[in-house]
Formats: sequence, structure tokens, C-alpha cells
Amino acid sequence: MRIIHAIANLDLRYGGPMVALRGLATAQRARGDEVTVVASVRPGDPTGLADELRAAGCTVHLCGPTRTPWYWHAGTAPVLDRAVAGADAVHVHGVWEHVVKAAADAAQAHGVPLVVRPCGLLSPYSLAQKPARKRLIRRLYLDALLARAAFVHCTSPAEARELAALAPAAVVKVIPLGSAAAPPPAAEAAARRRFP
Repeated sequence: MRIIHAIANLDLRYGGPMVALRGLATAQRARGDEVTVVASVRPGDPTGLADELRAAGCTVHLCGPTRTPWYWHAGTAPVLDRAVAGADAVHVHGVWEHVVKAAADAAQAHGVPLVVRPCGLLSPYSLAQKPARKRLIRRLYLDALLARAAFVHCTSPAEARELAALAPAAVVKVIPLGSAAAPPPAAEAAARRRFP
């Protein structure tokens, strides 16, 4: 299966979405899927996660440098259009950034199913931050994008309830984030020595 992941950035300092993407992409690659990750990059962003994903066999495209809050870069849409052509699925992580819209547009143009993982960014709390900007983005494209997605990937029942209230036309599925079955042996040994 050819899977395209699109995310605003791969800077692990921003936490959750990038960590979840790392686990998902490497697990998909380990089971034999062809995995491509397209991400924006700002000047000075670390590239450690990109290197890690490449070492796991994923193809990684970093688009940038971006300098705007929307992570816009002229090269993002063409890279995604080429990557999505012939893909089996497009999975976007986040909702507000240019890379998400560009990936959704490419998926629609090529007839490829789109999965949207909002990463909690459509919660009432998140929507209350810069609300005018978010209302505008919802009206311009986001509500339609959610409605046409194959499904919206929520990671908890609470997130699914919030999404169903916000976007009643969206197909919502709850799929918890996976976790490693066991820590790596070296980490486990170190933890046992530290905490006998």
C-alpha cells in the first residue's frame, strides 16, 4: 500500500502529532507499506525525525523554508501532487496549515481517499484561540474538507464527540494511537538498574 502522510513540521519539540506520526509511519513501513512523509520546515528546524524516518525506509520531503504561521511554501503543493499521484491513501495530521490543504487538494484531484487526524485542534479550547482566523479557514475550505474525507481519525471518544458536533457531515472513526508493546531492551535494562 502507498501511503502519503502530510504534517506541518517534523520538529519533535512540538510534541504529540510528530511523535504519533513517527510511530504510525515506521509501523506501516515495517509491515511493508510504501510510506512518504511530506512536511514543512522552518529555518533552523531540526531534521532528526526526518533522518529517523528515512532510516526506517520512509521517503521524506521537507518543503521550505516556510516563514508564515500557515507554514506556506510555493513548493509544497507540487511536491504533494507528485507524491499523491498513484497513492492508495493520504493521511493528514493537523488542520490549519497549508500542507494539510495542499494534501487534501491533491487527494481530491487524484481520487485518493483522504484521512484527517485533527490532533485535538478542533476542540472548543483550540477553536477559541484566534477564533476569527479559524472561522475564516473553516468557511473557506476546512468544513468541506472534513465532509469529503473518507474519515476523520479521532484518537479518543471525547475528540469524536467534539468533531461530530462541529462537523456533522464528517465520517468519524475512533482509532487510538498505538504504543510500543515493550521498551527497547537497552532502555528497559537501564530503567531496571535505576529503579530496582
